[in-house]
Amino acid sequence: MAEARQISSCLASVHTFSSMLARVLRLELRHTYLDNHPVLEFLVKIKTIIDDLTSVGDAATYHEHMDSILEGLPKDFDSVVALIESSLPHISIEEAEGLILAPELRLQKYVTHLVEQFLCANSESHSQKLLAVDVRS
Repeated sequence: MAEARQISSCLASVHTFSSMLARVLRLELRHTYLDNHPVLEFLVKIKTIIDDLTSVGDAATYHEHMDSILEGLPKDFDSVVALIESSLPHISIEEAEGLILAPELRLQKYVTHLVEQFLCANSESHSQKLLAVDVRS
């Protein structure tokens, strides 16, 4: 009988802890913003909190997940947010994340291309200078 009470007390403590953790996670979810972080980092943070909520037995709904993403975005994303909101509830979380990530990925691709062009131009210029020195020698 004493063991049953002890087990019951332990289970109650676990339940209380899980409930407190779920409240903290939900608060964190509501206060997660893109700010100056990369978009992918922001989306991974939201997904981690969603997964943590599920692991403590308090799974977030599709709408809570989508709201946490959209509400965490700054004004710069208003056109993407409007597009996603007009597609609700038929757009998946993954599709919405893709739309949010697309501009940053395009920018990274463009910057990478510019850096490659710069390095290539510098390399050619350096090679021409070396050839000019060899010719004079």
